[in-house]
Amino acid sequence: LFARFTRSRYVPSVRRSATSAALAWALMASAYPSSAKTYEPDNELAPKEAVKAISARLADITTPDERALLLADHIITLTTLSRYDEAEASLVEARALKVSIKVAPEIDLAEATLREKLQRTITASELARKAMDARRRIYGHDSPEAVESETFLAQILASLSKLDEATALARHAWETSGTSGAGVDRRRIKAGFQYARILNIVRRID
Repeated sequence: LFARFTRSRYVPSVRRSATSAALAWALMASAYPSSAKTYEPDNELAPKEAVKAISARLADITTPDERALLLADHIITLTTLSRYDEAEASLVEARALKVSIKVAPEIDLAEATLREKLQRTITASELARKAMDARRRIYGHDSPEAVESETFLAQILASLSKLDEATALARHAWETSGTSGAGVDRRRIKAGFQYARILNIVRRID
């Protein structure tokens, strides 16, 4: 199955063997559950535990940037648990804060996550693209932050059948995540999974 992914026109023939092996690894690794994004550095809390931890932190945080970041994590985690009304309430609060240019894209990504789950896919793609562009400007085109945003936008674009751009983004994210520093393994797993998934969609269409 993994070898068939590499027969897509998007993957040069000289790299098929290495690409197939890497995508196979990424797909197998992605089978293990991953917790929702949280403010915890090790990102290992289960979603329900994360909601409690974030809520406890929110009671003590008043500075706009710190609070907005926690609220962004709150939105994502609540969305993971299908607690959409609570996620919307946190989004309203986050949008009301005056935040720095580094924090603004995190709110956009959180809202994009919520909108995608609610099947407002076009809105989700617009927000995800806005966040990706901002992260590229702030951190650099090949930064871990940009790679993470590319992977997410590729996922959304694939669901909109915008496969050329989705493939290009996912491929860049997968290739770049191998050299982007801390947190490389998790980002590479996610990017590799999306790249393989999109290549499979293209293969079926072809």
